[in-house]
Amino acid sequence: MTTRNVPSPRQAWTPQQLGDFVDHVRNDQFFALWMLVATTGIHPDSLVDLRREDVDLQEARLSPRPTAATGSGRVPLSVARSYALDPHTREALREHVIAWDKDREGQRSDRIFVWSDNEPLRPKSVEVLFRRHCHNAGLPVVPLQAARAAYVVAAIETGIPTAVIGERLGRAVTPMTIGQIPSVDVRPPAPPRKSTPSVETAPRRASDPDRRRSCHLRSC
Repeated sequence: MTTRNVPSPRQAWTPQQLGDFVDHVRNDQFFALWMLVATTGIHPDSLVDLRREDVDLQEARLSPRPTAATGSGRVPLSVARSYALDPHTREALREHVIAWDKDREGQRSDRIFVWSDNEPLRPKSVEVLFRRHCHNAGLPVVPLQAARAAYVVAAIETGIPTAVIGERLGRAVTPMTIGQIPSVDVRPPAPPRKSTPSVETAPRRASDPDRRRSCHLRSC
């Protein structure tokens, strides 16, 4: 039996729902991570393993190191990819990195996304936290990929070239890719919205008052 906390692969978000999600998490300690989830094609495994040297804020680009698909030495490393940053994702990441740099001497890890006690953030924790945020925001609980799909829809609707979108996803955006995204070509163009998933007026990130309640997720 499916519960509301279990994502359905057939569910999708509209751009407005993604905007609601961004509004909900803008004060979360991992706000920059959620922006990367939505606006880039970085896999959660690589996302939680991001190091400071992987981030080039001047060029607005991420270049995560390739990782093995499994723990077996026989599995080749994944192909190295570089991801361009949405301007507002760059701003969120810039603020996160500034805070990270200030606390550098007290850190035990060079990963930029860790718990407040410097314990590593695992991919499973990202999925669990994402579902929790969906539930708390009153949004459909969808797979992580649905947030990115909603961003692509919004980007296309606002006229961002597919070449630019592809630079952010780390792969080309083709007509076939667009056709696989729910709502792109089955509904009329949406009217202008007050906000888009790129968070045109995103405020500065504050500390998350609920972060301590998520401590038990560190074992995920």
